[in-house]
Amino acid sequence: MLTNNMRIFGALLQRDIKVLFSNFGSRMIDNVIVVSINVFLYRYLAPLLGMPAHLVAPSYIGSIMMPMVFIGFSLARNMMVDLHYSSVIEYKLTLPLPKKWLFASYIVSFMIEAALITIPLLTIGIFLLGDFYVPVAPHWFATPIVYACSLFFLGTFFLFLSFNYSYEWFEQNLWARRLSPMFCFSATFYVWHRIYAASPIFGGLALLNPFSYIAEGIRSGLLGNSEFIWVWYCIPALLFASILSILGLTVAIKKRIDPV
Repeated sequence: MLTNNMRIFGALLQRDIKVLFSNFGSRMIDNVIVVSINVFLYRYLAPLLGMPAHLVAPSYIGSIMMPMVFIGFSLARNMMVDLHYSSVIEYKLTLPLPKKWLFASYIVSFMIEAALITIPLLTIGIFLLGDFYVPVAPHWFATPIVYACSLFFLGTFFLFLSFNYSYEWFEQNLWARRLSPMFCFSATFYVWHRIYAASPIFGGLALLNPFSYIAEGIRSGLLGNSEFIWVWYCIPALLFASILSILGLTVAIKKRIDPV
């Protein structure tokens, strides 16, 4: 049984990867454009506008959240359209594969796609920051762990959103009522200790937001500065958020495709 599940699971992943690589050249061009714009913004424009040099690298790393969330939103929207119109998932549900394995394939596919797009932003982009990237005590072992935990959380979270809301509500309200507040009340665009120093209330709210632990965890892993939330705190926080998303996804799936 396990072997058969793995074989079908692998076939689903192979199909998704084949589709992804069929458009790989275009994605790489997009990567080059995004990296170039972000490096220009944070290495040249931001310092001209008065950003302190020691905040350039943390701000750039925090900006990696944007493409991660855009890819997650794309996953959720594709699933929402499928549920509302094409119903490809109904065919997949007929496969001799447990539902847990099927939805795990969606999450792993998202993680692979997001990694292919965001790793160049982290590696090439940081290299191009030059002297603005000044690591103090980076956690090289913890960095890929917190990065993987971040992608895993986003995959489960956006899959939960696609099953939890109606098509109309998703299209009209998701960004305004869910994603925008999560961005604004997180440490994505600002270092968390700076938020807390300015307002302990907003700093406390940021600690309730999983987006904060993604940005701060990657910052801490790559830079190791004491100004960031320690990466080894961010990892269990993201795992806990992922568990909550999985529990919510389980309930939402039952309501959407198995209501009785």
